[in-house]
Amino acid sequence: MTYYPKVMGKVYARLRKKGKMTQAQLAVKLGLDTSAISRIETGRSSPNVPQHLAICKALKISPAVPFNNYGDQVDHFIKKQGVQP
Repeated sequence: MTYYPKVMGKVYARLRKKGKMTQAQLAVKLGLDTSAISRIETGRSSPNVPQHLAICKALKISPAVPFNNYGDQVDHFIKKQGVQP
């Protein structure tokens, strides 16, 4: 499966919002600037493995959850963007 940073960013944003957390709150928990969270959620940056694990811990979710949600969102993204898989 191809990795689309914009899709994964949207997944992180949805999970953060589902956990009723703002970007600023998540940034504080992770010791990052709010702009770093914004870059991840817009797909301009991708978290490394330790950051991914820290995000999941802060959101109180399993590290697999974002990837499970990612798979569900890729088809929609491909159709919407007209991207060839």
